[in-house]
Amino acid sequence: MEHAARTAAEANRLADAIASRLALEAEVLGAQWKASAPVEHFVLDDLLPERDASAIAARMPAAEELQLKRSLRESKRVGVQIERYDPIIGGALLAFHDPRVLAIV
Repeated sequence: MEHAARTAAEANRLADAIASRLALEAEVLGAQWKASAPVEHFVLDDLLPERDASAIAARMPAAEELQLKRSLRESKRVGVQIERYDPIIGGALLAFHDPRVLAIV
C-alpha cells in the first residue's frame, strides 16, 4: 500500500476512535464547555486507545527534522510535509480534521 493510502487508512481509523470517544462523553464534555471561562474548552483523558497513543508518540519525528518557527508570541517546531513522516503521524493530524470529529466538537 502506498504512503498516501496508508495515511488515509490511519486517519479514517483514528477518526473513528476519536469520534466514538467524543460521542460517548458528549454530555460531560458539553457541560465542561459551558462551564469553562474565559476561554471555552473541555478536557478528555484517554482520547485514543493507549496502543495508538503510544505508537504516535514513538513515531513522532525528531525535533531536528522539524522546522523552527519563532515570533514574539511563540516558538515552535512544525512539520508541514506529512508525507515525510510515518503514516500514523499524518493519520493523527488528519483525523482531528475529519468531518465526523468536527461535527461532534
